[in-house]
Amino acid sequence: MMRRSLQGTGASSLQRHHSRTLCPPVQPCSRQPRIPCQPAGTSLGADSTGRASSSNIRSAQTSSAPAGEADGSSRAVTSSSQALNSSTPPTSNSSSSSSGSSSSSSSKLTTDWEARRKQRVVNDLVEASKRLGPQFTREAVAAGVAQLEALLPGLQIDVEAMKASEWARLALDTEGAATRLVVLKLHYPRADLTRIMQRTPHVLLQDVAVLEDNAKQVKKLLSTARDADALVTVLPSLMEPRNLISVLVTVQKWYFNKRDPVEVIEADPELILRAQDCDIPFEPVYVEEGGGAWTAPSLAYHERRTNWQAYIDQKCYGQE
Repeated sequence: MMRRSLQGTGASSLQRHHSRTLCPPVQPCSRQPRIPCQPAGTSLGADSTGRASSSNIRSAQTSSAPAGEADGSSRAVTSSSQALNSSTPPTSNSSSSSSGSSSSSSSKLTTDWEARRKQRVVNDLVEASKRLGPQFTREAVAAGVAQLEALLPGLQIDVEAMKASEWARLALDTEGAATRLVVLKLHYPRADLTRIMQRTPHVLLQDVAVLEDNAKQVKKLLSTARDADALVTVLPSLMEPRNLISVLVTVQKWYFNKRDPVEVIEADPELILRAQDCDIPFEPVYVEEGGGAWTAPSLAYHERRTNWQAYIDQKCYGQE
């Protein structure tokens, strides 16, 4: 009897000891209650992808939470759904507006670079023309540059093709430049004058009489060409009769007088440019001191050669 009572006393004291040391009292949770589990066969209203919609989650939380916490939880779910909606990809209207803004910004950037280029050109021309006279002011040079670019759309002033001081002189004589362009257009109606003047702008500084005389001689020397205007566009240096004669004589010498030099040049205009890049010398053309007439030693060689030269050409080189 006493053993049974001791056992009961020890068991009750052991239970009280465990309750004090191992199991602390449970504190009430201040967090938001979890969504209760749904019975099998019910759902929170999943969408087509299998995810629960925000409206059903909101209704479930409102019904399960206390009245004081329901408003806070609904506001949290609403803010999360708004964040999800804000992360959706933009519509076509937003994409079109963004593309329009990017195109406008790129056009502004292009205009800015073009304005900077023109400003730099004007500065170079004004600096180079300080000793030419007081008429070369910044305003006059800037206006002349604008008129030159209007006469030849696409022309860009390049100080590598002509000195800046000569560009300044040309900018203050736009009426003379227009007259020379008209003369060139009459003699070379199908030529690209903008492309020609980009490489040889000094032509616009020549006298009108010299320009007309040169054009007539070039047309005469290129009379056998299929399209002399296209040839001059590719090789603007041929607009100088002296250069043209030197090229014709040199090409004729390369092919041992067996081919028409005009035909060779027209078939491959880049041949002359490649020769210039490789520093291949061309036949000289001399100008007389008195009258200014030019002569080429190898020009019309067949007609001017002697009998012994013809014999050497036939026996040694097989030329007629």
